[in-house]
Amino acid sequence: MKSLQEWHQASLKIEQALRALHLLTADAGLYTDNHPKFQATLSEVLETWEQLLRELGEVELKRVGRDLIYEDVALQNHINTTREFTRGLEERGIESLIIKEGLTLQELVEYAHYMRLSGTRRKEVGSAGQFLRDRGVRHIEAWRLGSLRDIKEGDAHLVHALPVALKDMRAFRRDAVRVIDNINKEAKVARVLDLGVASTIVATFLEESAANSGLMLGLSSIRSADEYTATHSLNTCILSICICRYIGVEESVMPSVGVACLLHDIGKMFVPDAILNKPSRLTPEEWAIMEHHTTMGARFLLSIPGLSPLAPVVAYEHHMNFDRSGYPRPRRSHRINLISLVASLADFYDALSTARPYKRAVPPAEVVALLEKMDDSKMDPRLRRLF
Repeated sequence: MKSLQEWHQASLKIEQALRALHLLTADAGLYTDNHPKFQATLSEVLETWEQLLRELGEVELKRVGRDLIYEDVALQNHINTTREFTRGLEERGIESLIIKEGLTLQELVEYAHYMRLSGTRRKEVGSAGQFLRDRGVRHIEAWRLGSLRDIKEGDAHLVHALPVALKDMRAFRRDAVRVIDNINKEAKVARVLDLGVASTIVATFLEESAANSGLMLGLSSIRSADEYTATHSLNTCILSICICRYIGVEESVMPSVGVACLLHDIGKMFVPDAILNKPSRLTPEEWAIMEHHTTMGARFLLSIPGLSPLAPVVAYEHHMNFDRSGYPRPRRSHRINLISLVASLADFYDALSTARPYKRAVPPAEVVALLEKMDDSKMDPRLRRLF
């Protein structure tokens, strides 16, 4: 993909095509192959995929847990059936699905037949990939990761192996969140910060995003209901790094940018757990305490030897609005740091698109729509348009 915008447009078309495949599977359970309704659906599905394959070429989808990955970025489930389609793959142990130009009506029929098989019957016929190959299907491939690893050298043309980084994406995210959680706990209990560990995490992000920003954005799209603060810090850091790279921030300052954005919410460690984890709306008194996390975070970071001065600035400013409203309220002459504005944007996007006990997760497309409609007083309009 040449740009994330192009990826987004392609991903919407892929989700529409997956919806068509999902409906075909549903019809296969209701009608015989020769029934006019099934035949009509079959023709529509083939036409949809032929058009998509002419435009994109071969489409390879990878399932990592309950996330469906295209071009190293998780699909955002703009269409409800995308989640149902992914669950269907998960139930059948399919972790890589490849659809190629040359797709035929009969191949779609065989695919739909397999997806309708009961669990007992699937054990009898073998894996999805074996089932399809046995029936002469050559333009739909279904694989397990174990099967990918066991492919012989001469069979390499059969499948595109999953990139190592993608196979390890969930493990990488899990380990990073665990380390960030430990950083937060040490700050809370012992009032110390392991700057070396934080810098190492950021160095990894910088290295990965330089090689493949799409992969890092894919990492940020994997959500966890647990360890919210650590996950949010990780996601804000990744998004901020990608935004800063996109707008041309000098590479020499990117390590400081990454550490500052990773630690932007460190002040929440000094907010009582009863307020931080409250499952309902905060009272005005509780909210006043919560707002102090920016000041407390900045004060704590100012006490850390060797830390870039950017970190306390971002911790202090990331809830200030573009028009100097928000909190804490600065003097009218105060100029908010560019990186604080970037962190504020990344923080807003991730916070809204993540589920919490007291609110639903807002789909990414809806968050973008909110940003588009937002008054220019709240966030830098130039950054919003770039985002």
